[in-house]
Amino acid sequence: MLLESVKLTNFSVYRGTHCLDLSVDPERPRRNIVLIGGRNGCGKTSLLEAIRVCFYGPQVLDGIAERRTYDDYIRARVNRNAFDDKNVESSVRVEFSYTLRGRESKFSVERCWTVVDGDVKETLKVVRDGVPLRDIEMDHWQQFLNELIPPGVIQFFFFDAEQIQSLAQDGDPGAYLVEAINALLDIDILDRLEGDLNVLSKRLLHETGGNEPKSIQDTARAVDEQNAKINIIKDQIAALQAKERELLGDRTQVEKTLHKQGVILGLDRKKLQQEVGTLHEAVRRASADLQELYASALPLGMIPQLVSATKRQLEAERRRKTWEASRAFADGHAKSIWNHVEQHAILQRLQHSERDALRAQYLQHWDGVLQQPPDAATRSFLGMSDLDEERVLQQFATLPKLIADFKALVETKTRAEARLAQVRAQLAKAPEGSPLQTLLQKLSELDRGLGAAQADQVRLRESLVDAEKKLKPLVAAHLDAMKSEEAHSLVARKHQLIDKVHNVIDGFRQGILTKKAKQLEGHISEMIARLARKQDLVRGLKLNAKTYEVTLIGRYGRTIPKQQLSAGEKQIYAIAMLWGLAQTSGRQLPIIIDTPLGRLDSVHRKTIVEQYFPAASHQVIVLSTDTEIDEKHYASIEKNVARAFHLEYQGDDEGTHVEQDYFWQSTQEAG
Repeated sequence: MLLESVKLTNFSVYRGTHCLDLSVDPERPRRNIVLIGGRNGCGKTSLLEAIRVCFYGPQVLDGIAERRTYDDYIRARVNRNAFDDKNVESSVRVEFSYTLRGRESKFSVERCWTVVDGDVKETLKVVRDGVPLRDIEMDHWQQFLNELIPPGVIQFFFFDAEQIQSLAQDGDPGAYLVEAINALLDIDILDRLEGDLNVLSKRLLHETGGNEPKSIQDTARAVDEQNAKINIIKDQIAALQAKERELLGDRTQVEKTLHKQGVILGLDRKKLQQEVGTLHEAVRRASADLQELYASALPLGMIPQLVSATKRQLEAERRRKTWEASRAFADGHAKSIWNHVEQHAILQRLQHSERDALRAQYLQHWDGVLQQPPDAATRSFLGMSDLDEERVLQQFATLPKLIADFKALVETKTRAEARLAQVRAQLAKAPEGSPLQTLLQKLSELDRGLGAAQADQVRLRESLVDAEKKLKPLVAAHLDAMKSEEAHSLVARKHQLIDKVHNVIDGFRQGILTKKAKQLEGHISEMIARLARKQDLVRGLKLNAKTYEVTLIGRYGRTIPKQQLSAGEKQIYAIAMLWGLAQTSGRQLPIIIDTPLGRLDSVHRKTIVEQYFPAASHQVIVLSTDTEIDEKHYASIEKNVARAFHLEYQGDDEGTHVEQDYFWQSTQEAG
């Protein structure tokens, strides 16, 4: 990341609009310092705050001890002379380059505030390569900036040297500092991962409703009991069918006996006997045909209105599904065509807005190609597959014929039974006590037995249909229970995997913390060695991998309490720690340091100027007074200075102005 420029309007002591060019040439890495001089009260710290608040808005208060509200904070930083107008506008814009996913882009972040009657209204604008971020909703622009430059990280790169001595205090470094160091070293990624796992775990509990799965044993028992009832009915029907066959055999034997004994008197009696057989067979066939109709879709004929409504609903849902499938195919085809057309060289020469307009017109045209059917708003609640829909509609289509067949069979059976009763009455008129009468009585008893067996079969078949209907919801409940148990089992396995991942993360965290802590300890020790004087107390340090608590080591391996350090030594130590953190993180971010030499003696100042500034980062912005970077120090780093400015407070307009060059001489870029 490289800062290119900062523009301030009515911010703090900067009345009106002021712009500073902060750019450095990556091709000339030795000239990496931007030097901004200013006496006390001229706006150096305000410039640092402006850059911070531009990036982070309300989040900037997290690093300030005084917890004022954000509106109060902004009102306090709007140039006081600008309040002469009723409506006050203030803004900060920072431009920078950033390499994202292997591609370098130019970004512009501008945060504006309007103060109307004391109320503060803030707007944020983020531009990438001259175009506002389109692929990210405006409400998520701040999140995008936080991902580019995490707020917890920036305090180690943009800092006031006089306010970093808290790093040199004994004891626990504090939760805020530990969290920031974790973010800098990317340890916080593990915390976010564990947080995502916890969210996933809660979501899994929500999917199962937090309830125990339904008992498969209970639903299976209900299905088995109903199947047992069905089997009993089937056994009873089979017994009646066997009885019917037995009665038919007996009847055949009686008829043969009558024929052998020659007791059939006259042709009329023989015809009546034949007619009895014919009528009996007609009644049997009609009964059998009625049984088949009862097992078909005929019962639906009793609810014609519900059948009609169901048929209309099915047809409407089929039309809707057909339309949705056609629409999905058309939409996919349209987008595929557009993606192909969009690659054409002619469209590539158009602006993004023009291509977007053409794309909108094209998709709007496709929207009109497939109009929704009139009943597209019909709510889908049957949810049948195409095969089930086709079967149901076919059954509905057969209802008129089934009803007509039923009526015809009932009429045929009624007529046959009536005629059979008449014929049997005629045959019963045989002389009393004759062999014919006895055999005819036997035949009549067999016919009554056959009729009773057939009637019982009809009754049992109706019971069988009812029992099979009751079985369907029981089977469905059993399938639901099996799915529920499978879902709970899957969730349990996922929870086990989540626990394993937690364990892996914990193990990885310990390993990476130890590794990172060792690297950090080495880098900070190296930086202390580069910045400390020979007579300084500190010679090295040890870092606790869990708490980040630092133990300073002096001569002969002695532990040095931090309170024994002088103010200058504490500042040297704090700068070395920040330098080591930046080196360990590997992040290519610029350094902004305010009041870098205020508490240091001449030897330490020389070390910071000559050792730290040129090597701290690829871009180092130094905010200094004329007594910190004086002529002597300026001369020692002039070869490293890419740009120099000084801030001049002008009393006539009560505002700070940005002037080119440093206090004493013009800074020329190396040519």
